[in-house]
Amino acid sequence: MAMVVPARRPPGRAVVAVVLGRRGRIALLRRSALVGSERGRWHCVTGFMESDSPLLDAVRELYEETGLGVADLVGLSAGPVLSLPDRAELVWTVHTFWAETECHRLRLNWEHDAYQWVAPGSLASVDGRVAWLGAVLSSMREVREVPEVREADRS
Repeated sequence: MAMVVPARRPPGRAVVAVVLGRRGRIALLRRSALVGSERGRWHCVTGFMESDSPLLDAVRELYEETGLGVADLVGLSAGPVLSLPDRAELVWTVHTFWAETECHRLRLNWEHDAYQWVAPGSLASVDGRVAWLGAVLSSMREVREVPEVREADRS
């Protein structure tokens, strides 16, 4: 009897990225020392695709990372799917979403140790952003009125 070995996922997997908005501001979450990459850097809600539904994965990640459930949202919109290379030149498929809430307080899990609500125009003053945050935020212009993130703001 032959043993079935699951196929390995190729490098550069699919992920979801959820930009959380509240009253004209965007939630940035600082990645904790417990995560495998980008420790101490600011990012939006992100996570690996674990199902065939980017929407379900986005809702799951939003709940896991912020404590917000569907009932806490006043809107959830799918954005474009991005192909973004990392430092090793692996290409990641990023399913983007915009979520809107009226909740000010977030309940962070172990992946993050802090959060802040930032006006989109003041992103340049936030040091230590994840490299591809700018691309995700820029893609949200197709979904919401989010100011363009200048190339200098993408660091």
